[in-house]
Amino acid sequence: MVNKVSFERLGIVVAMDQEIAHFLGDLSNEFVTSTGPTLETMIATLSIVVYRCGIGKVNAALAATRLIDKFGCDAILVVGISGSLDPFIGLGDVVVASGAFQHDFDLRPIHKSAGILPGCEIPVIDSDSHLSERIVTAAMGAFLTFESQLVGSQILLGTVASGDQIIATDQDKNSILNIVRDTLCVDMETGAVAQICKSALVPWTALRVISDFADSNFDPESVLRFARQDASPFISATLTAFANDN
Repeated sequence: MVNKVSFERLGIVVAMDQEIAHFLGDLSNEFVTSTGPTLETMIATLSIVVYRCGIGKVNAALAATRLIDKFGCDAILVVGISGSLDPFIGLGDVVVASGAFQHDFDLRPIHKSAGILPGCEIPVIDSDSHLSERIVTAAMGAFLTFESQLVGSQILLGTVASGDQIIATDQDKNSILNIVRDTLCVDMETGAVAQICKSALVPWTALRVISDFADSNFDPESVLRFARQDASPFISATLTAFANDN
């Protein structure tokens, strides 16, 4: 059973407009305050602040920092698409982060492994278990709404890898898995947000919809189309379900 912890203000870190389009489009203007890349709205008793940061770890770290310091968010959720690193995880499946690491951070031989940040002993930064479990519950409810679009999809709790590159070869995939063998998917933001939240002692997790297989078949147009048409409405439904259960 999920230990219910209520939040006052949830910060959303999202790289691209396509990934959050339905959520923004579903909002009534009278409940929305927009400033630059940020947008704040109220659903039930939860304030949601969306920060559209752009792709990459530095952008994501900046967004998380501002959401915490400027907007006073008491939890951070990274949302968007990602590439599968597991042959049993397919298009439309969903990964909720139990932890994350930066696969392109490498201090060897100072540390024994790539991905280990200064002051840490292992690569993975754990997410907040209560927040992660609640996002899983909200995502399960969202699947009922979008069953026709994400047919047969599964929700998995696991590790997300992040780096400032598109992973599109088996060699790159294997390099990530050599750091943390059971990594489920790869993106370009979550690991950086995890680092910021760990430092600030703020609960975090991520909601990632699989859009590709991180291989030589990667096609930008198909990925962006999937982000807008399939991932975005599911993300919107999950956020709404989470807010209504807060």
